[in-house]
Amino acid sequence: MRTRTKLAPALAMALVLATGTATASGVHYKNVITRTHPIAYWRLGERSGSIAHTVVGRHPGTYKGAPRLGRPGLIRHNPNTAPHFDGVDDRIKANSLTNRTKAGWSRGYTLEAWVVTRTTTAEEHIMSFNHRNGGTNIAIFRDEPSNRFKFHDCEGRTCVDVYSKTTPVIGKIYQVAVTVNGSNRGHLYVNGRAEASFVSAKRPVHRAKFTIGADYDKGPKVTSFWHGKIDEAVVYAHALTAREIAAQWAAGT
Repeated sequence: MRTRTKLAPALAMALVLATGTATASGVHYKNVITRTHPIAYWRLGERSGSIAHTVVGRHPGTYKGAPRLGRPGLIRHNPNTAPHFDGVDDRIKANSLTNRTKAGWSRGYTLEAWVVTRTTTAEEHIMSFNHRNGGTNIAIFRDEPSNRFKFHDCEGRTCVDVYSKTTPVIGKIYQVAVTVNGSNRGHLYVNGRAEASFVSAKRPVHRAKFTIGADYDKGPKVTSFWHGKIDEAVVYAHALTAREIAAQWAAGT
């Protein structure tokens, strides 16, 4: 069970500055996200159907493998639901997100989602940009055998691998985010705090594949399916600041 604590004064102030409001019952998480200008935001609150609608951006996803929709969501003070992925073939396909050219990512990017895992024995991806014929371009996932959250990018023989300090626990809620700015400086965040930093010049690949809850090996072959819930998935074409990431964590807890 997640322990809830009062916001530290500095974090509460960051929340107010980022959102313009803070109340005893919490702020509306959707407003916190939309005010930071994402290019795609999937709330994943559908209770039926095959479409994962975007609140921001014209990048609707398609549910594949029949994840169980309408399960209790991962954000506090919010009635929105979340899908449960079975770790076998469930995922969301949203390839239109790769229509942006590399110039469209010149200010960097941010990937963020809230997750709960039900396994620690297999690699499972949260979000992945993949090359047209498979192979990871940019991804955040829970690694195996390290059982840490991991950021990975790869282009040719040049790759970056960065691990969180946090070791995910089955059934516990986590906010996971990665940011890379226009100067190629990146950070991996877990629960509002930066746990690793790196340098990467990679940008999401053009006209290829984007998936929530899985990855593509060469072929392309879909693999590394998430087992558990993914909620409030969001992508930006710029790097969020540490203050903004912390404010979003505060808004969700």
